[in-house]
Amino acid sequence: MIKNLELKNFTAFSDLKIDFHPKINVIIGENGTGKTHLLKAAYGLCAGAPLFKNKPNANTDELEVALTKKLLRLFMPLDDKVGKMHHQGATDQAHLSARFAGEKKVAATFFNNSKALAIQDRDSYNQYLAEAVFIPTKEVLSLVKGMTDKNYDQATVELIFDDGYVDLARSLIKAGHDDTDSKINLDPRMGAIIPQLVNLIGGRYQWENGAFCFQAGRYVEKNSPKRTKAKAAQMYQDSTVTEFLPTDGHLYSSGMTAEGYRKVGVLHRLLSNGTITPGSSGPLFWDEPESNMNPKLMKLLVQILLELSRNGQQIVLATHDYVLLKWFDLLVRPGKGDHIRFHALMNNCDQVTIQSADNYKDLNNNAIANTFSDLYDEEIRRSLGEWMTVYAEDDLEFDFSDALKAIRFDDNALHGQSTMKRVDFIAEYASRYVFLEVKDPDNPAAANPEAFRQKLLSGNLIPDLASKYRDSFWFHTLCGKAEKPIHYIVLLSMESLDPALLLTKQDQLHRCLPMSHRDWSKPFAQACVILNLEQYKRQFGAHAVRRKSAGA
Repeated sequence: MIKNLELKNFTAFSDLKIDFHPKINVIIGENGTGKTHLLKAAYGLCAGAPLFKNKPNANTDELEVALTKKLLRLFMPLDDKVGKMHHQGATDQAHLSARFAGEKKVAATFFNNSKALAIQDRDSYNQYLAEAVFIPTKEVLSLVKGMTDKNYDQATVELIFDDGYVDLARSLIKAGHDDTDSKINLDPRMGAIIPQLVNLIGGRYQWENGAFCFQAGRYVEKNSPKRTKAKAAQMYQDSTVTEFLPTDGHLYSSGMTAEGYRKVGVLHRLLSNGTITPGSSGPLFWDEPESNMNPKLMKLLVQILLELSRNGQQIVLATHDYVLLKWFDLLVRPGKGDHIRFHALMNNCDQVTIQSADNYKDLNNNAIANTFSDLYDEEIRRSLGEWMTVYAEDDLEFDFSDALKAIRFDDNALHGQSTMKRVDFIAEYASRYVFLEVKDPDNPAAANPEAFRQKLLSGNLIPDLASKYRDSFWFHTLCGKAEKPIHYIVLLSMESLDPALLLTKQDQLHRCLPMSHRDWSKPFAQACVILNLEQYKRQFGAHAVRRKSAGA
């Protein structure tokens, strides 16, 4: 397990320190902030493990050679010179250090004209024997044949691929994967993970004649032929076995399968042949696991990564993907021992800095969330144009001063004993009507905000919002006021909601209304958006709405 990493004047980093959690670490940041460099630097400093496994008494000179070679092969700098990895413009020496479990440590330095690393500290490092695994962005299964064939020139292969790819190719063909079914049935941890991976993609990759092939099929649980029914009744777990059943007898080239499937296949192979053994293998570094992967695969992939961490596997991954991040946020179970630490890299005045948090929402600089917020702002602008509205309901006070006329539509004095559902307000402008429905679970006086949250997440709120608009539209039209288009706005004051979830609920509302029909001469609503309080203020100005209890 790697505990922390320090990088000074190294590639993109002038001074960076990161403390890793023993469970799962997720690194995010814009392009150019050094996510991949951070993963490779950490992986490179784990390179002492294979050296000391083969030569326990390796001296400092041999360690310098091994670490220098590994970093050069991972980063492939110009002219294969260590000095080319020195932070541009820095005058002090570069410094790399890592601390591992059991207070094992390695530290090295180099200058911009150095030819090799200089080891400054190797305290107990020769006892670090847990080999790390690095999975790069692009899949490797389809490349293994060319990268490992004895007839191919290895020097040429290494000119094309860095060691992130070459190391993984060697790990994938490592012996020990011939009888995966037995391993699954003997090791409960593998029995809970490997079948899920195989069934996720509908088959498994196997090594045949110097290449990986795909065999369609799935794992099923069957009665053990070695147990009588009486014994089976006494102990169900021991009376069944998990077995792979092919769906047909054909094998397919790995290159003929989806790249996302191949990435899942890589994890399956590494678990099957023991390269990844939770509790004993080194950290798993994975660069953009979501790359070229269907979002439908991500939920189960996250569940599997969480299961690996529960069994003692440290995981460090870098991602750009909101869906992957959100699945981690939703599926983490602290009661099962789950823990995820998020690390956000950002570029401040040409210096990469880092913020770490054990709660995704505590990150102040989150490029992924900020991008979704920008996307949502653009969606609102496209739907509503550049108009302004404001008013008041319970603890929220709006201002419709720009409207020609505004009424509180949800008023029994107007409707009497009618059971029709209605929006809160209708405002008339020169070229449109605005129907405004207000939901305010963040109101300090709200009776049961958690019940509202569950109603929203379950999808039960959307039909209610649609019904309010339909009945209000019906009343409005019968009053002879169908001459202008209508904008339907749902103001949802719930600070904990992500912009991406608002977009999802907005799309659901569009379908539930619905917005249009082939037999209609005009749309049911010209625009329909769901805004949270901050979105509302950003669109219509900070003065557009205020919370009375806050006095602002």
